[in-house]
Amino acid sequence: MKRVSLARLTVILAVLFVCLLGARTAVGEPDPPVDAWKGELVTPPFEIVVATATTEEVTEKIAKAEADMTSYEGDLIVVVKPPTGGTELMTFHLAVEFSVNDGKPVVRRMYKKEEVRQADGKTRTERWVDDGESRWIEIRWPASGAISVHKQKTGTSGAGEVYMARDMRKQFDVKLTAEDALDGEKTWVLEGPLRGKSKTSSGEKWAEKIRMFIRQDDGMARRLLVYGKDDKEIMKAQFSHVKVNRPIDPTLFKYAPPEGVKVNDRTKAAFSTPKDKTEKDDEKKNEGDEE
Repeated sequence: MKRVSLARLTVILAVLFVCLLGARTAVGEPDPPVDAWKGELVTPPFEIVVATATTEEVTEKIAKAEADMTSYEGDLIVVVKPPTGGTELMTFHLAVEFSVNDGKPVVRRMYKKEEVRQADGKTRTERWVDDGESRWIEIRWPASGAISVHKQKTGTSGAGEVYMARDMRKQFDVKLTAEDALDGEKTWVLEGPLRGKSKTSSGEKWAEKIRMFIRQDDGMARRLLVYGKDDKEIMKAQFSHVKVNRPIDPTLFKYAPPEGVKVNDRTKAAFSTPKDKTEKDDEKKNEGDEE
């Protein structure tokens, strides 16, 4: 592998230092988790080398790793900066298991999600559990103590967070630009602009470009950085403690509603959607109670 010249590496580190300084001197005092993660994101990479593989070779390896995946468990942090202002911090613990029963695909899935909207300080937590037969969704609003539980028909969908990198590759025209040692592990760095058809309902671009860091040993994403106008970061996603094709604790895929909480059972409906009208009404009511 051909190493990057010292001059180029110096420029890269200087840019990263400026980014770190800007994050630390930003106006206002963001929530500690968000601020701490900003600092971690701009930590200079351990090593940067020119990529020796081709984009086609790397994307084939990544696609094969995704296709061969039978289970996945890990943590995910997502920071979103909406155009309306503020910062949304979402933390996840993900566990997904894929299998086949009588020729039909079966997905058992669990995720715990905590969402903090820095703009108004509101917090809510979600827990989704697919036990292979039903999908349970529990939503809690800590400020009011409210809890809602929804039961739906299960399905083979619902592992979107695990496949975030795959979905982003469909929206962005990425090319292999470098190899990087992220957290001491070799990764591929893919970058590219938003494809022409990936726009919002109003016809506007929701982003300009993306930078992706994919681990070479398992083909899974470890970091995604999405940029908007003027190269401003509008979304950051970081995966950690990733385990692929390893046994998962079966109790993660079991769920029992809290005692005394009424269950909105949608399993007998014509179809189940990730958020039906009752769920949305619950969210509106409980978020209003927090104000």
